[in-house]
Amino acid sequence: MSASKEDAFFQYHLKTEAFEDKYGPAVMLTQQDDINEPATIVMHPWQLRAACEYLGILHADPVSAGMAARLTRRLRVLTERIDQLNEYLQAYGATEYVNLKFEQAYSQATADLAAEFVTELEESRPTEPEQGVLL
Repeated sequence: MSASKEDAFFQYHLKTEAFEDKYGPAVMLTQQDDINEPATIVMHPWQLRAACEYLGILHADPVSAGMAARLTRRLRVLTERIDQLNEYLQAYGATEYVNLKFEQAYSQATADLAAEFVTELEESRPTEPEQGVLL
């Protein structure tokens, strides 16, 4: 159970080492907080990945994560355009010759709905880990 210098990663008081043992690839995490014996855990890389996915640090499917990011960006752009159209209709939609009360109410409701969708995206977004990528 030996790891080379380039296979070790140090961050704060946590040392991460990748190595191979008789069971195959493994990851050893060692935490040294004080002068006591360090705490060490050895696990298969997939166990570490599964834990990171469960905690929201990594996405289980990178293709789905990319699609979610694209859809999020597109929804934000769409929301901005809906807001612009709504502001225009509210400001210039009614004249003495044309009554656009229905269209104005509809555009306001659509803008409110789009804003709610973006709010849900912001609330459901997992936070990025402060310590960087683990695998």
